[in-house]
Order: sequence, then structure tokens, then C-alpha cells
Amino acid sequence: MLACVWGSSYLFIDVALDDYSPAVVAFGRQLLGTLVLVPIALRSGALHVDRTSVAWVVVASIVMVTAPTLLIGLGQRTVSPSLAGILVSTTPVLAAIAALALHDADRPGPASIVGVLVGMVGIVLIFGVDLQGRDAIGGGLLLLLASCGYAAGGRIVQRRLQTTPPLGLAAYGSAVSAVVLAPLAVINLPTHAPSLGPTLAVIELGLLGTALGWVFYYGLIRRIGSQRAALSMYLAPVASVALGVSLAGDPLRGTTIVGLGLVLTGSWIAASFRSPHAHRASPPG
Repeated sequence: MLACVWGSSYLFIDVALDDYSPAVVAFGRQLLGTLVLVPIALRSGALHVDRTSVAWVVVASIVMVTAPTLLIGLGQRTVSPSLAGILVSTTPVLAAIAALALHDADRPGPASIVGVLVGMVGIVLIFGVDLQGRDAIGGGLLLLLASCGYAAGGRIVQRRLQTTPPLGLAAYGSAVSAVVLAPLAVINLPTHAPSLGPTLAVIELGLLGTALGWVFYYGLIRRIGSQRAALSMYLAPVASVALGVSLAGDPLRGTTIVGLGLVLTGSWIAASFRSPHAHRASPPG
């Protein structure tokens, strides 16, 4: 169910972009997410942050929530929901590449390097075959940049915010993002009256995809552990492809299926054969 919630976000973003700009979609979902997550985190005592960690909470929020939320909307102006879900799921591959480049103590071993190579083949295949035209390739690069944001934000959390409650980070992420995105949303408001479908899509993204998705995720962690809960992240792009093809009319090419398989296989290998303390894929913000 959680994989379907997160996987369907790309379809709802596609619908919302019919009447709203990427900035308005990003702001709307984070504002609604804030209204749900902050009271829940406050009631559970998850909003407590050490004074020395406040700045890192803001930085992590912008890198891991604000930027990816906006970049995904920008990228989906020219990329289908199916391919968007696949490209954003490359976070473990990109995180492993960053760990190699920075010579981390928990850098990937030989098996994870194989995963990186497999995932990169999937990315190249999608860019070379499925993304046609300069605009589509540019949108794909924006989606990969969003995935980099998830990976970079995960490193910040792992190194600087290990003692901050995850639910509190989710609440602060939405709140900081709503504040940062507000000016962009104001200057990009639609010039015509939005229709009902895109408006409902923004509401769904905020209440279900952003707020309740995080609550469900941390609930799963408590019930079945983080490793098993992370399976939802690998199933999400499968859901995005299925929904994109069946509801949005996305073409289902053989290269899309092969690219999805390579990206997911590479991501799983890259995330599984690392130090137990290595950061795994971050859920969508």
C-alpha cells in the first residue's frame, strides 16, 4: 500500500501540472504535509532538536525535501510519470557513487560497485532510448538531480542528525519547505481558475503522498524494521510504471521494463552490500 501511495505521486504530479506550476504544486503538498505532520510529531515529542542541530535540520530539509519536490515537478513537465518514478528511484546508486568519490569509511565494497554499474546501465538505457528530444533529456537530468538531493540529504542526516527523531525530521522538512517555497508559489500562481482534478491532485499529494506516507513509513519501521520497510521504496517505481501505463497512457516499451529492472537491481545491490551504517534510499519528500 505504501509503495502504491508513493508510486502514484508521479501520476498525481502529472495531473496537478495541468493547471499549476511546479512551484505551486511543491508548495501546496508541503503546506498540507506540515498541517498534518507537525501536530503528530508534537504530540509524540518528536520535534525536540538540539540547539546545535537546528542549522543542520534546515539544511537537510532544503536538500532532501524542498529541492527534490520542486525538481521533480520541473522534470515531469517533459518526462512521463513512469520514467520519473524510475529515475528518482536511483538514489541508492547515486549515494554509492558519492561514497566512492568521497572515500567514506562505509564506502561500497566490490559487490556494491557491481550494483552501481548495473544501475548506471539502466540509467543510460532510459536516457538513450526512452527520453527523446532535448527537453525530455533535460527533464530527466532534473529528476536525477532530485535523486541526488535525497542521497545528499541522507548523508547529512546520517552524519549530523542521528539523534533527531525521524518523524520530527519529516515534520521540519515539510515546514521549512513550505516557507522556502511560498515566495516562488506566489509569483507562479495560475492566471486562470484551476479545475477540480489538478486541485484534488495537489491535496492528495499533500495529505496522502507527503504526510500520511511518512507516518505509514515510520509505522512500518516500528512494526517490521527498517530493512523490510525499505522494500516499499523498491516497489514504488513498479507502481509508478503500472499506474502511468494504465491510467496516464504512458507507452510501455521493452527498454522501459529492462531499464526499470536494471535500476532496481543495481539499487538493491548498491544498498545491500554496504556497511550496516550506510544510508539507504530516502523516501520521496
